Amino acid sequence: MVTNGCSAALEYLFWALGDEQDSFLVSCPFFRACIPTAELRVRCNLIEVGCRGLYPFEPRIVHEYEKSILEAREAGRNVRGIIICNPHNLLGRCYPVETLVVLMKLCHRYNLYLISDEIYALSTWENRLDDKTATTPFTSCLSIDTTGILSQRQIHVVWGVSKDFGCNGIRLGALVSQANPEIHKSLVPSALYSMVSSLADHMFADILADFNWVDAYLTKNRMALQENYRMVADWARRHKIPHASGSNAAFFLWVQLGHVYRENYPELDLQDVESHLMQQLLASKVFVAPGKSFGAEKKGWFRIVFSIDRVNLFEGLKRIGGVLGV
Repeated sequence: MVTNGCSAALEYLFWALGDEQDSFLVSCPFFRACIPTAELRVRCNLIEVGCRGLYPFEPRIVHEYEKSILEAREAGRNVRGIIICNPHNLLGRCYPVETLVVLMKLCHRYNLYLISDEIYALSTWENRLDDKTATTPFTSCLSIDTTGILSQRQIHVVWGVSKDFGCNGIRLGALVSQANPEIHKSLVPSALYSMVSSLADHMFADILADFNWVDAYLTKNRMALQENYRMVADWARRHKIPHASGSNAAFFLWVQLGHVYRENYPELDLQDVESHLMQQLLASKVFVAPGKSFGAEKKGWFRIVFSIDRVNLFEGLKRIGGVLGV
């Protein structure tokens, strides 16, 4: 089902799969726009699953999900599903097949739906910097043989053109549910209010039909992302700024700016280093989203977006360094 963006597709899924006050699980950190998507109109709830030092991609994370399911049930809350972002928005990494399978098995055990937001699926690239951290290639939930693991009726994927093709304003997304026709049937009436414009429809039908152009574009885009990642990761290393390693997808570097700021300005008594840093960064005319905007479990983390032209990226890093005193 084609929608006017991934947010619309996700909201449809929350509406179709859950009743009012039902809950869906999402691991921290996560893209916070999921909260209004689930709660504002549909009035479902998101339960934030703490990773407690683990990466959300590790198979062991399934135990934290299960703990949250049991705690929710004990509190009388009805859990309907798990939502993941693969590749991950914030950490820029892909879920290993092993982790996807254990999450599917968990969904089977508790009769839950698995929603995979794969909006960065085509924005993967080669990481030549993190030699000691193995990177994981992208695997769609739709490409896994789920025989004996989970019914395909319980798997739903969303994708759109806004990230992989840099077309946020075009508003074109898709909900892919290959074995649950009832879902599509239930969404026909509400889909009338989130239709794709005919201009966007025809334009991307033509674009996606031009296989040679798409292949050439994706190759060029991946090279540009790889180069910009190397630029910002090298910057973080030079200035000894802790950051998440192993990225090979999407547009982000997850950096611990708060730690560096405290080290360089020990005389400041900072109760909320993120808010203070945000004020300083904005005063320097640069915006970097703080970790508390994404449900980060530890303070001081920020998300740097590097999918901009290199001149502005260099200037932005220079200004961030000026604020940090590095």
